[in-house]
Amino acid sequence: MKYLVFSFVLLALASAGCYNPKARVPDLVKTPQPYTFMANKELPKSYDPRNLDGHNYVTVAKNQHIPQYCGACWAFAATSAVGDRLKMMTKGAWPERDLSPQVILNCDKTSDSCSGGHPLAAFKYMHDVGVPEEGCMRYMAKDMECTDINICRDCGHDTPCHAVYNYTKFYVEEYGSVAGEKNMMAEIYARGPITCTIAVPDDLMEYKTGVYRDTTGSTALEHSISVLGWGEEDGVKYWIGRNSWGTHWGEHGFFRIVRGENNLGIEADCQWAVPRVPDRMVRDRRMRSQRNRGRYFAEPCLLEPRGDEGEHVVSPLPAQYVKDEELPERYDIRNLDGHNYATWEKNQHIPQYCGSCWAQSSTSAIADRINLMRKGAWPTIELSVQEVINCGNAGSCHGGWDGSVFKYAYKEGIPDQTCQVYEAKDKACNDLNRCLDCEPGEECKPVKDYKRYKLAEYGTVRGIDDMKKEIFARGPLSCSMRVTQAFLDYEGGVFEDHGDPSLGGHAIEIAGWDKTEDGKEYWIGRNSWGTYWGEDGWFRIVMGSKGLGIDSRSCNWGVPIIDF
Repeated sequence: MKYLVFSFVLLALASAGCYNPKARVPDLVKTPQPYTFMANKELPKSYDPRNLDGHNYVTVAKNQHIPQYCGACWAFAATSAVGDRLKMMTKGAWPERDLSPQVILNCDKTSDSCSGGHPLAAFKYMHDVGVPEEGCMRYMAKDMECTDINICRDCGHDTPCHAVYNYTKFYVEEYGSVAGEKNMMAEIYARGPITCTIAVPDDLMEYKTGVYRDTTGSTALEHSISVLGWGEEDGVKYWIGRNSWGTHWGEHGFFRIVRGENNLGIEADCQWAVPRVPDRMVRDRRMRSQRNRGRYFAEPCLLEPRGDEGEHVVSPLPAQYVKDEELPERYDIRNLDGHNYATWEKNQHIPQYCGSCWAQSSTSAIADRINLMRKGAWPTIELSVQEVINCGNAGSCHGGWDGSVFKYAYKEGIPDQTCQVYEAKDKACNDLNRCLDCEPGEECKPVKDYKRYKLAEYGTVRGIDDMKKEIFARGPLSCSMRVTQAFLDYEGGVFEDHGDPSLGGHAIEIAGWDKTEDGKEYWIGRNSWGTYWGEDGWFRIVMGSKGLGIDSRSCNWGVPIIDF
């Protein structure tokens, strides 16, 4: 009994560290707040930005508890709310912006990093300094110094990680507080998600689905979440909340809680921020010195095929049924009828160097296909690259085989990134390194109940016309290419190879095509070197002999099973 009481006290104390009311800063309000001019009759009975006219306007789910426990709820709630508002303000256009909570943990001096903070402090930091995307600084769940290298970094193979300076910062124009059911609804409906802080009784941690109602009367505020909408079920009004405990918690990381009763104190302490749509980033040639770039691709990250990838093809191939005349002149999954179907951007080289292009390109292609097949519906699935490195038997941080990832996805499936956050390191394959969660004051433990996303079939395709037909009919491909110094230095435009020496093999995603004004066709590709490289992490490259071999070698495809 004494042990149970001690455990409960320890848990309560550790959980309380996630939110620190002493870190609150004054509001900065510049414009009238929606509740001052919006009538209650203007508010709909239900509102959910995960499904507005059939489209999802919320960013990807996160997990603050991996790779170790960190009381970062305040930073996650703030970055999620602002990221979702940016997505709504830009009407879901590419690129999606996933802001870095780690930078706020590192650099906001008002709060206490992994020991707790306040969403308003995060908003103030975004207003005063600005915050980059996760492609600059991935979440590491620990306290770090606020230095240039801990704001935006890149890491070479045999050189130390170094600071990057040519990145986009995201700011907010104003921020403030809101409380009460109708005021919160007006703020959300007019401008987007808000952050709120709630109590955390034991049964909330075990929540799976349904409309939650606390019956203990707990109102000790200790955990920050975001609130993005509302609805009603069987006469019970509810809020729609986003948590930061992974997709294996609740309703794919989200939850519903009774509305209008201040249950768990959810209507007492909420905040908002109005983001500024960013200007194009200003490039700074200090990104990497030419000396560093010469060693940046010291070894290929895509190895020569080992011959055991195989294929499992059970349905007709698009090359057999898509006619040449049915192919459009241009096709880009980032803008299909005005909607973006590309999932989040990646950076294989942070928090340290890892030659994982083979896992990045394959998981991006599969995730994008899931998004296309589900027509962009919530939830967006971001597959775990780290779990593939750990357990896929397809390679390591010293290179691998993208075709083997498709075989792994077919046989075993891949969890999403809230099971295993990307750490850019080789780890043993065990239950803990497949899906883990870390509670305060305890050792990390394997998660047993989580979803793995599988393929129904997989195979290869080669040649410009057949690649186009595969992409058009079923979605992006994972392809191989040669890397040259000129490609490392690419900053934008349609790339052409002029016979420079090859530095090695690399895997990328091909997600569409287009043509220049003079009729030269080119591929649209996604790289995994961060958004500060190329065109927000993407590139355009000519088809044919000057295209670094992309369409002269076999590309890999897989058809996801959609069972959710």
